[in-house]
Amino acid sequence: ALLAGVYAVLFRMNVEGDQPWKDIRVRQALNYAVNKQQIVDVLMGGTTQPSGQPVPRRSLGYDPAIEPYPYDPAKAKALLKEAGYEKGFSFTAEGVTGLAMADVAAFQQIAVDLNAVGVTMRVQPITYQQLLRNAVTGEWKGDATMTSYTSEPTLDGLRVFRTHSCSNRATIICDREIQPVIEQAQATIDLAERERLLKQVMKRYHDQAYSIFLYDTSTMFGVGPRIAKFGALGSRLMWNEIELKP
Repeated sequence: ALLAGVYAVLFRMNVEGDQPWKDIRVRQALNYAVNKQQIVDVLMGGTTQPSGQPVPRRSLGYDPAIEPYPYDPAKAKALLKEAGYEKGFSFTAEGVTGLAMADVAAFQQIAVDLNAVGVTMRVQPITYQQLLRNAVTGEWKGDATMTSYTSEPTLDGLRVFRTHSCSNRATIICDREIQPVIEQAQATIDLAERERLLKQVMKRYHDQAYSIFLYDTSTMFGVGPRIAKFGALGSRLMWNEIELKP
């Protein structure tokens, strides 16, 4: 299993007008509401781990000191009540089905967990082509999108923020306060300094809870008995490294 991204429910932070998750307490509440460990253990077969930040383990910028939000539905309800959503609310999340491991079952379980704290999530299936088009144009139709923060193929956490920050004109997440740090990381060629800066960004995204962080994506490859040498970078096959037995 190769881990090159973090699966998440990304809130459309750039939508004008009132949205429940414009309140940080709501965003944090939804993170507490989802039992990520159960999804990993039961639906993913224990092949990955829950996450609380935008980059997966082994990526440059990953901060092991940042813990995933624990499963705490009581705290989720308390935060929703504080924010004025004691009776909950409904939203629609766009997502591609059949693309990632057990994604349909994961969508269903997330919806069940959110429903337990009074929040209704409706899943609007879209094609992968629609997902890519939306990412480029910003023409999202739903209130949120179920997708991954991805650092592949380089496993440099900076790649995540070329898409999910103010650096991308079509982004749904733009945090002006942390953007200067992202730009500093983009400008430096010193890997140690880039890592230091990226860890600041990881903490900011975790604390602000711009998405429901779920788990590191797990990409599985099946290798047959004729394969003598296998190579991959993230989910991309390295064809020049693959060799067959005589």
